[in-house]
Amino acid sequence: MESEQCYDVYLNLRGKTHYGFGGNLRKALRDKGFKAFMSDDGMQSGSQVSPSLLRAIEQSRISVVVFSRDYARYTGCLEELVKIVECKENRNQLVFPIFYKIKPYNVRGLKKSYCEAFARHDKKYGKNSEKVQKWRNALSQVANLHGLVARSGYEYEHVEKVVEMVTRYLSRYDVFINFRGADTRYTFTGYLYKELLREGFKTFIDDEELKDGDKISPSLVKAIEASRLSIVVLSENYAHSKWCLDELDTILQCKRTKNQLVWPIFYKVEPSTVRHQKNSYEKAMTAHEQKYGRDSSKVLKWRENLSEVAGLKGFPLEPKQYEFKLIEEIVKKAIENDDGSYSQVTSVDLSQGMNNDDDENELSKSCSSSSAMVDHNYCNSISSPSLNPHTINIDDGDCFSSSSPSSSVD
Repeated sequence: MESEQCYDVYLNLRGKTHYGFGGNLRKALRDKGFKAFMSDDGMQSGSQVSPSLLRAIEQSRISVVVFSRDYARYTGCLEELVKIVECKENRNQLVFPIFYKIKPYNVRGLKKSYCEAFARHDKKYGKNSEKVQKWRNALSQVANLHGLVARSGYEYEHVEKVVEMVTRYLSRYDVFINFRGADTRYTFTGYLYKELLREGFKTFIDDEELKDGDKISPSLVKAIEASRLSIVVLSENYAHSKWCLDELDTILQCKRTKNQLVWPIFYKVEPSTVRHQKNSYEKAMTAHEQKYGRDSSKVLKWRENLSEVAGLKGFPLEPKQYEFKLIEEIVKKAIENDDGSYSQVTSVDLSQGMNNDDDENELSKSCSSSSAMVDHNYCNSISSPSLNPHTINIDDGDCFSSSSPSSSVD
């Protein structure tokens, strides 16, 4: 479901890179089925960013920032970058920098073309301009994240690495919501889904109600298996849906074998009604017995699963309780239970599966956050940026992991 997050990837770049590397990357992502957004104004240099572009950034799961030689001269690019950092902080959006034909050192330290660009910005907007300072801060934050150095070699190999990273990240979910669409899709479940997304949880919700005779797709099973938490919305007509019951069976299997969290929500039904299959649940199970047989292993399993999930600690909607209050309680609990195992930005290991055999293709390691926080007004007066004690800066400007403290080397 894409009602809130419309895009998988937002591509932040400008200039000649837009029509070359950027265009090829967008095509490769789209060929893999990802919704990738890139502004059509590749050469536009104005600082105004349209509301639609800002919404596209907000509605993306990942922002890929392509630092090129002329990146910093495009003020619109820098404005987008400020928004991207805001979404990283407030919406747990993943941000992935690519250093395209440029040394990470020059971006982090605002050297060469980046120094020249900011000298022009200082002259136009003022050295102490709040706007320019925001651009500097955003650039410093993103340039110090784990990313990919794409300075030489075949471009298609770099594109493949980015697509691999996106595939790996987006194949996981934090939360899977199991619910009866006819009961709660456009009401309670829709609001719950929106709030989970707003708090940065990658949430799966099936878009369509399965038709009679359909089976749960392998992709749906994989979504359940890839989730850390399954929320089961038990509503009045839940048990009438064989697909809800089949999903529940997979969910409880994951609980047993993968230690997956399962939270039942008793939406206008009593836990005892579900546990003992009374009222609407009794009618539903009777109908299933008539179709599959009273002693059908399928129906018996469904009954066992309903009893099991109803016995778990969950969230009942109390009489006269506002639904939004219950949703707030559920989301708060999800945040409290986020021990870093959810796929939040800070816990993603982007180095896994990436080639770092040589300095041209290796992942850039994060330097200290203060690396670029220096006076950039005069290019030839800038001293080398400080590094954290486990990073060494060698003459080509790339950062490499080091097991022992080292000093900066020009």
